[in-house]
Amino acid sequence: MSEMKSEDLLDRYRREAAMRLGRDVGQEKYRATDPANKYIRCNCGREQCWTNGLLPLRAHIAALYRAIVSIGYSRRFLDFSEHDDPWPGVIYALQMAGGLEDLSTDPTYAHDDDAGYYCESVADREDEDRELASKYTAALIMFNFAWTAYEAAIETSLADMYGKDKLPVRARKMLVDEHLEASKVFALDVSYAVARRACAFLDPLRMEIDHIESRYGLSGPSAAAELVRIFRNHVVHGREVLPVESVAPCYRFYSTTRVLLLLIQYLVLRRVKSASKPVSLSANQAHLGKEPADIMLRNLHYSDHRWRTKMPKPRKFIATTRHFG
Repeated sequence: MSEMKSEDLLDRYRREAAMRLGRDVGQEKYRATDPANKYIRCNCGREQCWTNGLLPLRAHIAALYRAIVSIGYSRRFLDFSEHDDPWPGVIYALQMAGGLEDLSTDPTYAHDDDAGYYCESVADREDEDRELASKYTAALIMFNFAWTAYEAAIETSLADMYGKDKLPVRARKMLVDEHLEASKVFALDVSYAVARRACAFLDPLRMEIDHIESRYGLSGPSAAAELVRIFRNHVVHGREVLPVESVAPCYRFYSTTRVLLLLIQYLVLRRVKSASKPVSLSANQAHLGKEPADIMLRNLHYSDHRWRTKMPKPRKFIATTRHFG
């Protein structure tokens, strides 16, 4: 009986350690970007669950980049010709965010304590600190580039609308006026709810987040815009609790990054000419077929089987669905 209890306790310790580090049980190697694929999971098994077919975050970024480029190549933007890079401030920031594969951050570099050379427990702790610091750094970088893309999208999409306000406030005001159309971006509302819950675990943020709905009466897309503004200010003003003790802060970054991407999709959609007409899914792979631009921009963050209105005919040795990575 005691041996069974010891094994149970050991299994529990392994599970808790894996959860704290954002790993699977038994996983030995890791990438700093691993938590981007794990911040939301559901095991309900329902076909209509909003997580069914949801692309990993980096694939979502790549899908948005490709959609913007394809629409621009098809000369369907009001603000760009086929000779321009469409939405340059957006697509270059997306490339940087999605292109981040791995990195390493070593907190011990800055100090001169060499205890890790002589004590195995200290060495193990320093290894964990490196892992968590690396994952936190990756999440922060990805969020920052997504925020850069978001502000660039606001500037292009809104032109002179609400010109006296700062960019995030301008977006929020526009989304109040256009909330019905913006809510058609699939899973925007539930993604906001996930990000809101992740951010509300922090005491400094909870009161501000509660005011989104209770004081300002915001909901849906406009509330999402206010949430990402509040969280960005929280980060920029140095209010994050450091050093990180678990992978949980990464989930705040990644859940808000997802919301930023969904808001960008609507900001881009507003400037598409004849949005209900088909456009190629890729500027480089015509065999992927076409879909109405509005349907693509509202659903591109899902695998093709969830939203395509017409799948291309299967072709030997050629993939007819989008591929990432």
